[in-house]
Amino acid sequence: MARPRRQLGSLQIRIQGGQKKYVALYYDAEGKRRFETIGLVSRMKKGTAEARLSELVAPINERGIDPPLKAFVDGVYLPFGRETWKASTAFTTEQRIRTHVVGDLGSKRISELRRQILQEWLTAKARTNNPRTERPASHSLIAHLRWDIKHILDLAVRDELVRTNQAPDLTVPRVSSPSAASALRRLRSSSWRSAPSRCGSG
Repeated sequence: MARPRRQLGSLQIRIQGGQKKYVALYYDAEGKRRFETIGLVSRMKKGTAEARLSELVAPINERGIDPPLKAFVDGVYLPFGRETWKASTAFTTEQRIRTHVVGDLGSKRISELRRQILQEWLTAKARTNNPRTERPASHSLIAHLRWDIKHILDLAVRDELVRTNQAPDLTVPRVSSPSAASALRRLRSSSWRSAPSRCGSG
């Protein structure tokens, strides 16, 4: 399996207590965004601050950054989305993501979310009752889930957690009567086979 991409981190200058300070922004091994104050701009050379940032990300890069989907959604994607979503859609979007995307795929690592496993997930959803309504899933719901996972992985690519996002290749399967509950249970179980390779290449 290809190793998840390394991060460089981001060195920024921010005002804290009326003073300019260097701050480091980076991801820990679980994909959570971290913020650490390095020092005063007036007392530290930029090169020294950059070296400190490199020290912070080096041990994480050694282990590789590959968070579970749930950690990335909770710690990065939803906070990012809340800044851009309209109030009228934010609640339903977050509820849909938590119920269906995180509910089914939350324990899987970002790098495991390859085309095949995502397409199998959408197909199983299309053939299984909606857990909230106990009715067959609608075509609209499945289309929205495809949109959700695409945009989640788009952000993971921009954050350099994976190199590529294969979700744009997914098709919205035809919705049929619920007959694949067992398939969805297999997807949720730890025994569900992982994708053959991690998202290290297209």
